[in-house]
Amino acid sequence: DGPLDAGGRRLYTLVADEVLRRRGADDDRPLPRFLARRLAEGPAWVALLRLYMKHRRLTDAVGLLGDQLKACEMAATAPAPAPGKRPRWSAARDFPVCLAVQLQRCVHKEAAKAKGRVLELAAEADRILAQLQRFMADAEQAAMC
Repeated sequence: DGPLDAGGRRLYTLVADEVLRRRGADDDRPLPRFLARRLAEGPAWVALLRLYMKHRRLTDAVGLLGDQLKACEMAATAPAPAPGKRPRWSAARDFPVCLAVQLQRCVHKEAAKAKGRVLELAAEADRILAQLQRFMADAEQAAMC
């Protein structure tokens, strides 16, 4: 298996976009598992995050962001690959910090209008971004040593 190549990423992204578009904003059903799983398991996760944001699927977007941060933390503590082996892909390499901040702002804007679950979602987005900031600072410090 492994991460999708560029063609596969494009195909899966187009299909996911069409599914979300046809369902509309009021349909909270998740993407079919095979689509979400394939897009979330490699660099294509950023395209999935953008789709969730485009279709105002804020809960899915915050959940995906949290999952990717956990994957970054696990990859950081994993043993180094054997000499001559390629390191596994990690979201930490090109984490879309600007997109994460944009998502946080969007969630906060929605939270200002509503109550309940959106407020919890805003708190979760804040927690994830604070955790991301600590992770990046630790990674930068480790790289300097």
